[in-house]
Amino acid sequence: NKGHSIVMIMMNVAQVMREIDTDPRYERMIDDCLDSLVHQFIHEEKEALLETADSSGNFVDTPEGRVVNPGHSMETAWFIMREAIYRKDRTLMERAIQVTEWSLRRGWDKEQGGIFYFVDVDNKPVLSLEWDMKLFWVQCEAMIALVYSYWFTENEEYLKGFEVICDYVYQHFADPGYPEWYGHLHRDGTPISPIKGSDWKGPFHNVRAFMLLTQLFKELEEGKTLDF
Repeated sequence: NKGHSIVMIMMNVAQVMREIDTDPRYERMIDDCLDSLVHQFIHEEKEALLETADSSGNFVDTPEGRVVNPGHSMETAWFIMREAIYRKDRTLMERAIQVTEWSLRRGWDKEQGGIFYFVDVDNKPVLSLEWDMKLFWVQCEAMIALVYSYWFTENEEYLKGFEVICDYVYQHFADPGYPEWYGHLHRDGTPISPIKGSDWKGPFHNVRAFMLLTQLFKELEEGKTLDF
């Protein structure tokens, strides 16, 4: 089997390297990763971006093969959106927005708010015991993907979705006594631990989200449109 994570992060690394180096290998790497994401991990019939595929890129009907990580899917979605903007590819942009919609529809906890860590694409039980936890980085990636979606479509529903997640973040992840976020919450939104830094909670996802969202809202405020 092959995993989604190595493909999506290799694409993003190549995107960053392309900004500072004209070596054509980065473009080829992005092409290969995009092809794999679109044709092996994004499944139209399942309405999901799955975390695992078999060696040929096909759906695997096992607990591992059915796992959707909504945060991961939306992180990949906005990586693809940035590539679509770079290439001026409307079809690619629309595909990434579709992944964002699928991921939120599957991942949002309609009872207690926040986005689940894992879900099963066929609504079967998830083996990971932490499936219903709310993780800080998942909400971050959703907010970024939604603002890119709004920028492209000008559909206010994406902005409303951003605001709902942003409200959840500040109600549950932000520590009012210290300028940082809790990393991991129980399903009901209460912190699992007061620890702000660990092997699984570093100064990355929320810092990157603040940086990118600040840039995106500046572009929107200045009336910049996406030229496709």
